[in-house]
Amino acid sequence: MIFIFFKRFGIPDILFVFCYEFSKVPCRRLKELDARYRARYGMSMTENPSEHLTEALAHALVSMVAMSPRVTDAADMPEMKADALNVRIEYSGEHKGELGLIMERPLAVRFAARILGLGHPGDVYDDMVEDALKELLNVVCGHFLTLMYGYAPVLKISLPRVFTIGAAVCNVLRTNPNVCTFTVEGAPLLGQIRIR
Repeated sequence: MIFIFFKRFGIPDILFVFCYEFSKVPCRRLKELDARYRARYGMSMTENPSEHLTEALAHALVSMVAMSPRVTDAADMPEMKADALNVRIEYSGEHKGELGLIMERPLAVRFAARILGLGHPGDVYDDMVEDALKELLNVVCGHFLTLMYGYAPVLKISLPRVFTIGAAVCNVLRTNPNVCTFTVEGAPLLGQIRIR
């Protein structure tokens, strides 16, 4: 919604105009407001962090493991049936936040096998899976931060960490507004964004 201030009969008045009433969205006024918000606070009012995570994840998966994530509605995503691996990374500085990827072990092993160039997922050990997931999230994070904040901000990125999370918790998390739901070759994958 945009507020337009004007005078009617010499008295200040406000006209409320909704964005859908314009033929071009975002309009010039919203772009100007967004530019001021970016300059003052370093974030956009018109961009959605979920869109940036989706783009960053797609870029990383296609280039690193030759797989494409499919955005899935939380209600349509298959439930996780076993404990999952949760890989997380934090960033701080001018902007602060945290990114995470949650997936069941078979998908993580397939990612690791492809990242490490191994022919068969059976050749992958636990520490290899963790290292591959950390590298994957590091690439996703770098791409996400560039899309979200541009090239100018200097941010400190933590070392990624991997831990196990229960299937029941994963299935509850998928309805969280900070979580993006995907499937990769039919397997569920959660992407989590927390901006502070």
